[in-house]
Amino acid sequence: MYLEDHPRYIRHLSDPHALFPTAINIELTTFCNLKCIMCPKTCGIARTPANRRMDPEILDSILSDVVPGISRIDLVGDGEILLEPAMLKTVLQAARKHRVLVNASTNAVLLNEQAAELLIEGELHDLNVSLDAATEITYRKIRGYDFKKIIANIETLNRRKAERKSDIPHLHFSMVGMKLNISELPALVDLAAECNAESVILQAMGEFDPVKNQSIYLRNRDIGRETVLQAREIGSKRRIRIELWPENQFDEVGIGNGSPDTDDISLRKDCFFPWDVPYFATDGSIRPCCAMPPLGNLQEQSFEAIWSGNRYTHLRKLMKSASPPEACQTCPGRGWHPPTIPAAHAQPGKNDTQYALGWFETEQDSGGVYKWARETASIFLAGTDAALLSLDLQTASDPGSTQQVYVQIDDEDLVPIPFEPGQRQRVYLPLIHPDLDLHHVRLTADPWCPARLIPGSRDPRKLTVKTYGAALLGSRCNAEFNLNIRLLGYGFPRAVDAFEKSFHVDLYLCFDKHPPTELLGFIHLFPVSSPAGKPFFPWAELKRKIAPSNHRFQSDFRFTTDVIAPRIQNLPIDVKIPFHQPKGTWVVMAGFCTETGKRIPVIRTRMPVYRHSVLMDRIELT
Repeated sequence: MYLEDHPRYIRHLSDPHALFPTAINIELTTFCNLKCIMCPKTCGIARTPANRRMDPEILDSILSDVVPGISRIDLVGDGEILLEPAMLKTVLQAARKHRVLVNASTNAVLLNEQAAELLIEGELHDLNVSLDAATEITYRKIRGYDFKKIIANIETLNRRKAERKSDIPHLHFSMVGMKLNISELPALVDLAAECNAESVILQAMGEFDPVKNQSIYLRNRDIGRETVLQAREIGSKRRIRIELWPENQFDEVGIGNGSPDTDDISLRKDCFFPWDVPYFATDGSIRPCCAMPPLGNLQEQSFEAIWSGNRYTHLRKLMKSASPPEACQTCPGRGWHPPTIPAAHAQPGKNDTQYALGWFETEQDSGGVYKWARETASIFLAGTDAALLSLDLQTASDPGSTQQVYVQIDDEDLVPIPFEPGQRQRVYLPLIHPDLDLHHVRLTADPWCPARLIPGSRDPRKLTVKTYGAALLGSRCNAEFNLNIRLLGYGFPRAVDAFEKSFHVDLYLCFDKHPPTELLGFIHLFPVSSPAGKPFFPWAELKRKIAPSNHRFQSDFRFTTDVIAPRIQNLPIDVKIPFHQPKGTWVVMAGFCTETGKRIPVIRTRMPVYRHSVLMDRIELT
């Protein structure tokens, strides 16, 4: 079963108690001073709103009830924000108060001295200028305005930033990909470098009159891929990032004419807006995005009532299915991805879809690829009969950062994991319900938000924990030995070449009290004649077969335990294979000894026991 179709995953995604969003879109106005040919409003598309401005009371409600709990505001929509400098100033002031980042998009027609000063003084973080061209002729065809005046306005902003010794707003250029302008993408990268911009964004375009058959995304992906490659070559030399929206718009799996362009109808929409970024329209309505119908209105309900209401819950249930809403199927803003076959491990950057809700984007440091967790974050792992969960975690090094993480597995009790600032540790926890085919792992903690506690910080994290990976490990064993030693599980290959020098065994031990400082033990292998794939003989018969064997071999080990680590620890052992060892089936047994060599008795287990060692499984020497 695909992850997106599993009842436990669907239940999680459609939980009415959704996490508070990390960011919001605010549409201050739907008035605009240009009529771009690819704009739905210019083309008279029915879904676009009439000209209006947001009521100050609605804006006040957003700024007082929603903004204190988020980390970013994006000022977007069908209008031009610089037409509303007073409301823009109000938003920037509220954002500074709550240490929230603000990004905005503009056509730069009104980016004069006064507007530049407002953006710098108000600490706007990112400003995206929609250019769509790198030449006067193409710009005039698409946007109908004077290209040289736009570039002059951008120079005004850069001059004012230099005078104020300000790095912000960070400048970005964007282009909607059309046959009319795609050839100018490389030149736009050069222009971005000359104008001190940091990136160029290529946005996929949907089609309608008068831009029918113009979309590079829908019609000419080969040209798109080739042009992006050229742009990235220039960008790498001139230190300009090239970003695609959506990221996979030129992949083989995508959309054509608004539908999956493949016979595989199981493709899923690559969108998390319904869980993370609501859109506040000028009339007070709240939408999942600019293209969706309203799911509520602030003039009738509170934001939290809408966000956790039935309509949002229903949308979240449908979004990752093979049949999302029609508006989502035709949306050019997000692509499609194949459904997920869940695995027993989750590694950031490789199988990110198993990281469900509550995560920031993938990042990388000297320790590897990781994801920051929000105040609550979920992972889904597949596999039956595993013994335990492994988590590779690290907290931030900031003084006072998260010092106790709680892990919940399959709705069981929260397990506290203590941390020192900056500490990285691999945590092992037992699976209470190993027979489940999909396990839900949830990380949570008392939020520690840098933006609230560090002066001047706008760091959006709330739970300052890096997750480098998660996995289900081992086969169940659960054998209790004397001296507070409990063997929870084990792991080793089921087949090994007999001419190999060794093979690796992992024993997962649990110490209910303080662990001993050292452990001595052994791994024994006895040959049996049970064919591969067949069940073991009854234990009594197997015991008779292995007792007199002259071909057994073993590896002894001495293991220094970590006395300050969590209760469960991994004991790694390399078992040496004697030279010319006979091929065949061998049973693998494990036990522990005292310093004098006396075997430690097995107190309680359901596993077969032979001379104070437990039989774990068998291995084939091939």
